[in-house]
Amino acid sequence: MSSRSLLNLALLCLAGVLVLVIVYQPGITPEAAPQTVTTLTAENISHIQVIRTTREPLVFTRRADSWFLTGNRELPASDFQIRSVLAILQAESARSYTADSLDLESLGLEPPLATLILDNTQLKIGATEALDNLRYIQAGDTVFLVTDRYQHLINSDWPGFVARRLLPAQAKLSRLQLPEFTLSLGTDDQWQLSPANAAVSAAALQTLIANWEQAAAYYVRHYQNKATAGTITLEFSDNTEPLTLHIMAHTPELILARPELGIQYHLQADMKETLLALPTD
Repeated sequence: MSSRSLLNLALLCLAGVLVLVIVYQPGITPEAAPQTVTTLTAENISHIQVIRTTREPLVFTRRADSWFLTGNRELPASDFQIRSVLAILQAESARSYTADSLDLESLGLEPPLATLILDNTQLKIGATEALDNLRYIQAGDTVFLVTDRYQHLINSDWPGFVARRLLPAQAKLSRLQLPEFTLSLGTDDQWQLSPANAAVSAAALQTLIANWEQAAAYYVRHYQNKATAGTITLEFSDNTEPLTLHIMAHTPELILARPELGIQYHLQADMKETLLALPTD
């Protein structure tokens, strides 16, 4: 073998060694996986209870793939809020301490500002520390410091946990009665407008129905018992009980209320054109 061939072979072997060093990094200990508050996963949880010192308790129950706010009332729960609650199970800890080494009262953990009971697992939510604004979370005998995403569990009222969709999930309308006109689904699966208006197309009617079936508020609040500006009645193809919404305001935001549930939906003012008026083609 020539000297040039030997040199090329040596360089090839050296390159292989360098690749192995880069990939496996001998002598360097891999970083440990971040410590999490629990080893549980959200998929295994079916019941959530939130006990607060300044607000009434919250109870959530999962049925199939849907969560409901239960207790004194039963309403579909906000998917976003439920995900934020369940995220605490796998919240990564910046630091952790044994509980008996800390003054739990000064950390807002004795008594806790809020207590989460997820099936049989109890977590205590305390105050935030001043340096990094991390939240104290106690699980068993360990106190974790985690990124603070849990203030709403301490002081948000129950309407804030209600689903923001106006209609039940997968709901299909068969009749929509608005203050100025009514849409009814005919036996030919075409929408009929009353009073009739030949200038309005079938596509425009379908757009209005789709707007309602997809409509969602940007927040939900307690019902305020005030004079209404009309009512809206919605009936469904599966013959479930009709739903009535009370128009509480058009500006500066559109507010639609369900007094029997004690809630009102707050929507942007331009939703008035989307939900209460016939679309233009």
